Amino acid sequence: MKDTVDHPLYGFAKRAKKIAVLWLLCAFSLGHAGAATLTARSTSELQTLINSAKAGDTVLLANGTYLDTTLTIGTSDITVAAATPGGVFLNGTNAIAISGSRVTFSGFQFTAGSIPGFVITVTGSQNLLTQLNFRGYSAQKYIVIKAPSQYNQITYSNFENKPSSAPIGNLIHLEAHSSIPGYHKIRYSSFQNMPGSGGDNGNENIRLSNGAESTFIARSIVEFNYFSNTGKGDSEAISVKCRENVLRYNTFNKNPDAMMVFRNGNDNIAYGNFFIDSGGIRVKEANNIYVYNNYFERAGIGGTTNAVTYDYITGNLKNINFIHNTFVDSGLISLSSGATSNTWANNLFVKSSGNIFSGSASGISWAGNMYWGASLGIASPASGMTYVNPMLALNSEGYFGLTSISSAINAGSSSYPSIPDIANVDDDPRIQFDASGQVRDALKDVGSDEFASGGITNRPLKLSDVGPSYLGGPGAVPAPDNAPSLNTVSAVSATRVDLGWTNLATNATGIRILRCTGEACVPATSVATLVPTQTGYSDTSVAGGTRYGYAVEAFNSTGAKASSIGYVTTLLPPPPAAPVLSVGSPTRNSLTLSWTADTSVVPVTGFDILRCTGSGCVPATVVASLGSSARSYVNSGLSRRTTYTYRVRAKNGSAVTLSNAVSGSTN
Repeated sequence: MKDTVDHPLYGFAKRAKKIAVLWLLCAFSLGHAGAATLTARSTSELQTLINSAKAGDTVLLANGTYLDTTLTIGTSDITVAAATPGGVFLNGTNAIAISGSRVTFSGFQFTAGSIPGFVITVTGSQNLLTQLNFRGYSAQKYIVIKAPSQYNQITYSNFENKPSSAPIGNLIHLEAHSSIPGYHKIRYSSFQNMPGSGGDNGNENIRLSNGAESTFIARSIVEFNYFSNTGKGDSEAISVKCRENVLRYNTFNKNPDAMMVFRNGNDNIAYGNFFIDSGGIRVKEANNIYVYNNYFERAGIGGTTNAVTYDYITGNLKNINFIHNTFVDSGLISLSSGATSNTWANNLFVKSSGNIFSGSASGISWAGNMYWGASLGIASPASGMTYVNPMLALNSEGYFGLTSISSAINAGSSSYPSIPDIANVDDDPRIQFDASGQVRDALKDVGSDEFASGGITNRPLKLSDVGPSYLGGPGAVPAPDNAPSLNTVSAVSATRVDLGWTNLATNATGIRILRCTGEACVPATSVATLVPTQTGYSDTSVAGGTRYGYAVEAFNSTGAKASSIGYVTTLLPPPPAAPVLSVGSPTRNSLTLSWTADTSVVPVTGFDILRCTGSGCVPATVVASLGSSARSYVNSGLSRRTTYTYRVRAKNGSAVTLSNAVSGSTN
């Protein structure tokens, strides 16, 4: 019965749960043995605490920005983390070495600075690097995991915008060993927005080993990662250069200039991946490659790549197998005459026009394939390629799958090579599941989708499905669940407005007071940030006789929700006392004014000097505006033997009072 088949994802979840329980039990026992949480407020203090930490300890670095950090984490069984995820920025020149084992390194951001070498180097085993953000940081490589370490994981991290001026080097590099498989995992991380000129230049997002280690067995897994707009940095989003690795459940979205590449090394597997508006798969110096249950939509369109590319190097392209894949409106599948003992079985090709294939189909066996709409572009095989409409339709996950009337149902062929079961890796060599994780029947459907009613466990990923929680990834704090209720907005005086509200959010970390000026305005300027329990505020930065709009906003690290808007007009300020003005000290081109002002009852916010020419005229022209402390003014640049009349206007906000009028004549 198919209901009894263990799904590989379920199996992984079960094992992960068991491992988590065992780890918690171990950590718990260690905790009872005196484990502590320690906080450093400088990176030098952090190093000291790491050096003296005991198994089970958590060493935190206080939130803030730190420059030029060099750390060596040689103590095993500890956690080194930012005080809050994403709260620590390690900028400048950084070099972090993790030689201990079972270390968790979490929550740090690298967003400004440079190093000519590697940011993080791991030589220990069973370490977890998680909740990291590399964005705009210049380095040759961000993370290097050295051989012969084992079972290290990189999870829930973001890799973005490595500067094109940075030294050439891939973002994550996993070394391989001649006799010790690594079993490393790169999971639930985002790779996006890489600048540059494109092409194959050594700036891959992920590189599994290098050409010199192509015969080494690594058995690493790259799964549940999201790639978008990385091709300008390098044409290889993932570059595999060693043996027995699994690339699965990754999504390549809007990544038309980069591909998944089996560059060197044999016996590798790719299944359950989604290539949407992206480059597809390239096979170069490799043999025994198994590509199954993958979905390609508009793959190899709009960029510099194909849906599939065979790149022949002498002695390679042997036993390359594409099985149960779906291609919808995709670019060319570029074949090579150098291929031998290849199999294309149970694939679906749907394309409205043009050719599906290019190059030579020699060396390929065909079985159970269906195509529709476009021309093959190669000589039609004698068998194994049927022209028929598979009747695809968009499913609930937004990609094309089979419908109940599809001729692809139960039409799969069993004529393809056995898929190897990689030792000690939870994989699916019998293709028991389709691309979405649904159980396949004994008579498998053609393409990546099985027409079934089971639950979907794999789907095209979104950016919010991966990466650090503080950048909106899984586990991110939800935005505030409710906005505050604004109860009162009252003008107390010309310079004060009081607000009162009720807090309704249960997960806010703060309150912002937003303000705008004018009738029917929308508050957008923050005038105060308060603790989430505060329910009142007096705004004393207002002007008298002015219309304001207010909203109270609850916020946290993910988002914010604002109350309704309350409008109020501040009171008119009282007029100040009238200044008493006198004029004297005439010269040929100047007169000196002086005045007294009583500010004991009503304050003065400034003075304007008004002038007219002649005796008995009414001063109206402002010749100077002065501060509240001014009590004299020299009016220069005047005409000789001319009479001028002055008044001083005292201001209190919008309220004003004029002094007596005084005349004076220049010499």
